[in-house]
Amino acid sequence: MIRLDEKLDFTINLKRLIVELELESCVNLFGIKDNIPELLKAMDIYCQPSRSEAISMTLMEAGMASLPLIGSNVGGIPELIIDKKNGFVFESENSNELASHLETLILDTELRTRMGQNAYDLTKRNFDRKIQVEKMSGIYREYFYSIN
Repeated sequence: MIRLDEKLDFTINLKRLIVELELESCVNLFGIKDNIPELLKAMDIYCQPSRSEAISMTLMEAGMASLPLIGSNVGGIPELIIDKKNGFVFESENSNELASHLETLILDTELRTRMGQNAYDLTKRNFDRKIQVEKMSGIYREYFYSIN
């Protein structure tokens, strides 16, 4: 588990690096937020370049916001991103591949829109809470009736 002082050190170093690379006009650090749906509405693309990841709630939220998804090929990310359908999957730590996918989506509005719609459709169909609760209830009912 990361200690609070480690998180603060990371944030300080990240801010220092942003200034050093003169990226202040391109990078916004929001800190901890609880208004994720509103923030996602302001985005055109959602990118998650993780080194390790379980199943990602943030990718689900971005999909529900109709954003095209880009994520590294680790953990549960490929379960949420169908490569070239609702976004792109790239090899972890391959910054050239990541940059290429970002460039493609930035330059191709039609592809970005189509992948965003696909992200919404796939997320809604496979990960919507209401649908998942109904599926789980059906499994419980089936099990209950099979033992009685």
